[in-house]
Formats: sequence, structure tokens, C-alpha cells
Amino acid sequence: MSGTPPYMAPEVWTGNSGKACDLWSCGIMLFFMLSGRFPFHCQTPDEFARATATLEPDWGFMGGASKEAHSLCRHLLVKSDVHRATAQHAMQHEWFQRHEVHKCWQGSSQTPLNKAEIDSLVNLPKRTEFEKFLSRLVATQLDAGPQTRINNFFHALDRRGDGALSTEALAMALKSMGLAPELAEQVARELDVAKRGRVSYTEFLAGFLDFRTRSPAEQDDILRLAWHQFSPSENGQVKTNEVQNALAARGMTVADIPSGFLLALKKDASGYLTFSWFKNLLVPGSGSVTPPASEKKRRNFFERLFA
Repeated sequence: MSGTPPYMAPEVWTGNSGKACDLWSCGIMLFFMLSGRFPFHCQTPDEFARATATLEPDWGFMGGASKEAHSLCRHLLVKSDVHRATAQHAMQHEWFQRHEVHKCWQGSSQTPLNKAEIDSLVNLPKRTEFEKFLSRLVATQLDAGPQTRINNFFHALDRRGDGALSTEALAMALKSMGLAPELAEQVARELDVAKRGRVSYTEFLAGFLDFRTRSPAEQDDILRLAWHQFSPSENGQVKTNEVQNALAARGMTVADIPSGFLLALKKDASGYLTFSWFKNLLVPGSGSVTPPASEKKRRNFFERLFA
């Protein structure tokens, strides 16, 4: 027997556990989210075991929640694991249906994405490998909260609720929004970086980070977000050999890093890198003054490197 006492289902305390105990834990979390407290307040594990087996939550604490939310929570906190709602039944509950969590945009006349967002996907095959790599790097740190349309589109297509879209379903949705069949399928394949036939949320979000359509100020904000993942020193420098270590710490192997970026690191392997160096890799000629001839050659090298 193991677990965190406030979240443990009645049957877990007797040494039994199955899928149903996870639904109980979801019910505890839902109760807490809607009331600000746990349904059972105890001081010791033994008290939790007795309370979950014999007592009912004080539903009055959820007084501000809707009747649909109350209903779902009650279905999840049924003491008998046999009669407790399954995950599939819970996801079909009227609370989710009321808020159209599963509404699919495919075939609908309403378009969930605006023109700029659709254009970002259309231009995805034209991006350099370094741009795609940097987009994924930034997407792991980007605050997804404000991406309302993108989030809604993703969740509408995530029918399994597992945080990934099949490339087939994604291509069909893009076709329904007006993309040519070949282009829709190409975009879906491009988003599937791991080539598993499934597109994760991070891969999906990275597809909308098109640096070419952003203003200089927006580009700078996005690039700085990526740059700070390398933990620059107080003087704004990063030791070259620390960059690959930082990427590895975020789950990126050498195979995930564009060869051009690795070559650029080798070229400057003896020293420190600055944000200007990093920015010029992606946005050649981004400086505010005309660069000297040697700098122009350097930028031309990077342009060819990541073409």
C-alpha cells in the first residue's frame, strides 16, 4: 500500500488498487479546485482510511460550483470502485458536454484559427531546420495560456484525451479549413518531429512560432526566452560546451539538434557565446548598424548553413 493519503481511494487502504482508484483521486482534485479544501480532513493515515470508508464529504463546501460540477464530483467520489464512474463515462459527463470540450472543428463552417495562425502552418515546410529546432526549444517554455484558439483547436482534435494528435486526423482538419490536401498532409508530417504518427502538444505549438511573420520586438522576446535556457552568466555569456549540456538536460540528443548548429558550436568551441551570436544564427543582419565586411561574411556563412 502506498500513495498520498488525502488522495487515496477507500479500496487502496485495504490493499486493492485498479483504474478506479485514479478516478477517485481525480474527484479529490476536482473537489479541491472547486472548494479550496479537501473533502476529508484528517491528521493521520488511519484517520484517512476510516473517513474515506465511512464518511461523506461536506458538499456544502462546493456551494459556489454549478450543479453539473457537483454531479461529476459525486460520480467520481463513489466509495464503491465497482459503481464509480470510469474515465470514459466521466469524459462524457454533461459538465464537459455543456462546455463543448469535445467539439471537433472538422467539417464545421467555424474556423478556430485566424489567418496569421493558419499562415504559420502553411509556411512550416519553408522553415530552416534551425528555425524548427528553435521553435521546439521555445515551445517547451512558452506560456500556453494565452494561445486560446490554438489550445481549443488542439483539444477539439484530441479525441482520446492523451495529449497527442494523429497525423491523419490533423491533416483532415487542415483540409477542412481550406488547405490543399498535399499541403495539409505535408504540414502534419512536418509537425510530427519524432516520426511516430502522433503530434504532441509541444510539437503542435512549435508549428505556430513562425519567426518570419513576427515583428523585431516579438522576435527578440522569443529568442531571449530560448537563450535564457542556456543560463547565461551575469555578463550575458554562455560557455560553448555548456550549450549542448543544457539541450541534453531538456531531453534533446545530438540527433535532435541541427547539424548546422553543432557546426557553429564547433567553430566557436574555444570561447563564450553571446545573445547577439545566437540571434544572428536565426535572424542574420539583425544588428542595428551596418556590419563590417567580415561580419557580413560570417552572416552569409550562417545563412548558407541553415538554408
